[in-house]
This record gives sequence, C-alpha cells and structure tokens, in this order.
Amino acid sequence: MENNTQEILRVMDQKLEGTPEEKIRFFRVDELKRNIERAGRFAPECEGCRQFIPEADAMAERIGEAMAVPGEARRELDRLIFRLSNHMMKEHGFYPVNHFSFRCSMWGIFLGLAAGYLLEKLVLAPEYWLPATGLILGLFTGQILGRLRDRRINSAQMSM
Repeated sequence: MENNTQEILRVMDQKLEGTPEEKIRFFRVDELKRNIERAGRFAPECEGCRQFIPEADAMAERIGEAMAVPGEARRELDRLIFRLSNHMMKEHGFYPVNHFSFRCSMWGIFLGLAAGYLLEKLVLAPEYWLPATGLILGLFTGQILGRLRDRRINSAQMSM
C-alpha cells in the first residue's frame, strides 16, 4: 500500500505542476496529501483507510480539472478531503493544531455566559457584571481544558 500511495502523491504533484500556491492552499491539497500518506500507513490494519486509497487514486487523475472548473469533480474533491480528514481524526487521532483549544473555548464562552445570565436572573437584580464574568471565566476555563487536551494528543502523536 505504501508504494501505491507514493504513486498517487507523485501523480498529484504532476497534475498540480504550475498551479499557484494560493490555489493549492485554498483547496487544502497539502492536507489531502498528508492524509493520503497516513491512509497508506494505516491501510493494512484499517478497512476505512483501504477504501480511501482507490478514491484518492481516481481523484489524483482529475485533481487539476477539479481545481480549475467548478462542478462535480470539485465537489468530489471537497467530499474526499472532508471524509478522509474526519476519518483520520475519529479513527486515528490526527487533529489539527489547537483543535480542542478552539472548541473548548467556544463551549466555555457559551456555557459561562449562560451560567452568568441564569445567576443574574436568580439574584433578581440587574447585575450586568455576572454574565460578563461568566463569559470571561468560561473562556479561560475552556482555554485551559482545551490546551491540556491538545497537549496530551500532540504528545501521543509524537510517540507514533
């Protein structure tokens, strides 16, 4: 499988030769290449990864067309990137940088604001500083919890 994925990546590089860097970044081609390489590594043990290899092979032949012309090929490229990325996150634990910091911060903001608002209603006085304090405490709590989880996942990925 490793040779097959290397061949897919070589064909992709050939088809993308001369494509502006901005377009490659916009379509997240580097992420797709990393995930195809990972799928090749995990394919002997993972059925999902084995199923992505033929899809990636077919897309490698049409990636230039998919990036140049809107239509079915571009939708297939977007679907492949999305599905492969989700598979790598859920099954193999490859998350983007600061994934949980952002996610936990957002949850912290919403939950802190809601808690501050509810506390304000329970006090039955217009204490406007309670929701603001809840928002700030929720943000900091979310940042701390998210960073701890990101650090734990990054250390686990480094050991792979």
